[in-house]
Amino acid sequence: MKEIKIEVYLKKWERMTEEVEVDAIIVGGGVIGLSTAYQLLDLKPDYVVAVFEKNKFIGDEQSGRNSGVLHAGVTYRPGSLKAQLSVVGNKMLKEFAYENGIPCTETGKITVATNQEEEKTLDYYVARTAANGVPGARKISAREVREMEPNVDARCALYTPSTGIIDAAAYLKKLESLLKKKNALLFCDSEIVAISARDKDVVATVNQQGEVYQVKAKYLVNSAGLYGDVVGKMINPDFSYQIKPLRGEYLKFNRRSRSDIWMNGMNVYPTPKIIPGIFDQDGNPKRMAGTHLTPIFEYNEGGEANIGNTFFVGPLGHVIQDKDDYNRNRRPKEEFISDVKPFFPGLRREDLEEEMTGIQVKLLNYDDFVIEPDKRYPHCIHAIADSPGLTSSLAIGEKIAKIIK
Repeated sequence: MKEIKIEVYLKKWERMTEEVEVDAIIVGGGVIGLSTAYQLLDLKPDYVVAVFEKNKFIGDEQSGRNSGVLHAGVTYRPGSLKAQLSVVGNKMLKEFAYENGIPCTETGKITVATNQEEEKTLDYYVARTAANGVPGARKISAREVREMEPNVDARCALYTPSTGIIDAAAYLKKLESLLKKKNALLFCDSEIVAISARDKDVVATVNQQGEVYQVKAKYLVNSAGLYGDVVGKMINPDFSYQIKPLRGEYLKFNRRSRSDIWMNGMNVYPTPKIIPGIFDQDGNPKRMAGTHLTPIFEYNEGGEANIGNTFFVGPLGHVIQDKDDYNRNRRPKEEFISDVKPFFPGLRREDLEEEMTGIQVKLLNYDDFVIEPDKRYPHCIHAIADSPGLTSSLAIGEKIAKIIK
């Protein structure tokens, strides 16, 4: 393996001290960047791979600010990357979690319809689950919904047993640990400020806490999340994808507060709703899952993780302009209650406590993952993913690694 001069930096992060050459640069230290590095080093163990994260910690944007749901592959267009990689990635991530001691469980999910119009939409997604090969998915009756979650009201629902939850923070930490064992170079507080792509290589300019240096590589992966369009234009000014940030706000409640808000531990989602102002490549309005109920892991004194008493309510989503706007004009609790009341009528304002806010990638006029070599510089690979990016992360990383190989 090539020798790179490094020195130990804060919290054991490694820091480059001179201009160096590596095999692959990965821009972004979220689940896509780290899983890509992990899969690439599995295929190319002799590679020197450097991951650059502009924030102080890995996974500090989309990857660390989500509900941790492992999606089954319900809503995605058949044949799309989202449909293919969510089904495959769901299985891959569960296996990875079990092998590495990461809290992960199949909770199952019910996507509920509360009226006749919603049932028509739900039937559309029932057909999609069949086309996407979602294991065990089926339409269930109101009686079956009540048997699964006694406080959920529904006319009918789509049941997907392969839906689950994972401790996303533990997953990120395990990837970080495994990458260090594979001698990957991980740099936080290190922003890529310029990229010079050439015919056979690429040079990235890095600003690491005011120290600026350059790194040369054979390959570069743009997994910069919310800033994937900015990095894309650094590589190629004609990069055409544009990101519109969607902020999702979360609240939480304790299921033991009252009998009428008890939950057995499933994910409960409404029928997908239209996102105002965002369209796909065919001009159709995009839909999103809407405000839903998600269980959260809690740890006992022995460090064992189980479904706890706290449940997320969210994300209540709305389009914003600023990719760093996590707190301005947060929505009132009444909006959350209004969103879930049709299927979870027992929830009250006093039950709710404030939780995190996340900002998700939404691509303008495009409704799929972007996983493709740059049109001008094919040794630069773009990897821009919104939900189900966490679920699909290992499958996405594997796909990118195979493109490079």
